[in-house]
Amino acid sequence: MNPFFNPMPTQCQAASFLEDGAGVRAFFGCVGDVVTYAEVCRDPRESEYPFPPGFDAAALTLGAVANPEACGCTSLVGSGPGCWKANDFSSNGHNKYKDDPRHFYVHIKACA
Repeated sequence: MNPFFNPMPTQCQAASFLEDGAGVRAFFGCVGDVVTYAEVCRDPRESEYPFPPGFDAAALTLGAVANPEACGCTSLVGSGPGCWKANDFSSNGHNKYKDDPRHFYVHIKACA
């Protein structure tokens, strides 16, 4: 189950899904009429990314925002319908999680 699954479009949502309780934030929504998914959405209130274990996911979830930039995202994963390879920790410069064998894909459809 994707920790970011939320049927409401245009969301900036934080979630914890790493084994040690650390977490990340992602954007999913329609920018104009184009469905968009972005990751590595930092927050100026947190100096670490991924967010450290014990972070407050509710406080870092912004809800409805206009675009990935408003969510602090620096990595556009997919724009438009398709199946996109999302970021994983082993290849994204996160040395602490370099041995994490998981790979993530995002299947997104058109905006309604």
